[in-house]
Amino acid sequence: PDPNRNPKPRNPKLRAVPYVLFLADFTISIASGMTTKFFPLFFKNVVHMGPSAVQVVYLVVPLCMAGMSIAAQASSRVLGRVPAILLYKGLG
Repeated sequence: PDPNRNPKPRNPKLRAVPYVLFLADFTISIASGMTTKFFPLFFKNVVHMGPSAVQVVYLVVPLCMAGMSIAAQASSRVLGRVPAILLYKGLG
């Protein structure tokens, strides 16, 4: 047996967890793609942000996503892939 390979879960229901998480992420991605183009109007009309503040948001969000991606990868080495996914999904 390969020591680097993860053993199969003992509970057959646990094998579905990665697939359910993928389906949830995929569904949210499709839905958010339909609404993302209206974020600047929301920030302008509802939050009353100026154009430069909206651009700061569009600058900061990808930087935070990159940082959290690096943190998730590091924590997955310690916790395992699926527990790390569940942790970060729970954190939002």
